[in-house]
Amino acid sequence: MGKQEILEEWLNVKIKEAKDNGEEMFLGVPDAWYEQALHCCNNGHINDMYLKSEIKGSVCLTCREPSHIFPTGVTDEEFKKITK
Repeated sequence: MGKQEILEEWLNVKIKEAKDNGEEMFLGVPDAWYEQALHCCNNGHINDMYLKSEIKGSVCLTCREPSHIFPTGVTDEEFKKITK
């Protein structure tokens, strides 16, 4: 399993946890995630900005890998363990 699949699986678990806890959702993502508006990429970069690409969707400004909205309450250290 590649980094992107591992990250997507981890994000899906976080989304399911939020749904199970009754959090409000927007476009399949917990509303609270939009408040901090951080994005994470497959290489472990965390940014408050990203680039929209017609080919790849949202991409990291640092490495151009796919970028995903980042869950609230997750530390950088926890996230870096997921993307190693």
